[in-house]
Amino acid sequence: MEDIERIDEIYRNGHDDSFSLPSLHRVVTSAVIEKDGKIIGFGIVKFYAEAVTVLDLDESKADRFESLELLLHEAFRACEEQNIEQLHVYVKDPLFQKLLEKRFGFKVASGVALVKEI
Repeated sequence: MEDIERIDEIYRNGHDDSFSLPSLHRVVTSAVIEKDGKIIGFGIVKFYAEAVTVLDLDESKADRFESLELLLHEAFRACEEQNIEQLHVYVKDPLFQKLLEKRFGFKVASGVALVKEI
């Protein structure tokens, strides 16, 4: 915690203008790397929530939207209950992306999503 100001300064110096430095809640591990008494790196592993929905495409758009709304509200409730600060979704359909952004407040994340299976 005594290094958080310097870490935030490093983060704001060109890393991401859209999102703030991740909080230290729901952390699996974190580390600070120093060289010659100077912080040169910080890493954090956080618990990650990803929403996955499976909707029957044979059903009406209205029924699918209502189901999506109920499923997302449950996801939001559970994340709040578990003190999880971000809920991630991956979408392929641009119209679905716009719906999630406009109706549910999702934002486009920066970078490219990568995954490492452990």
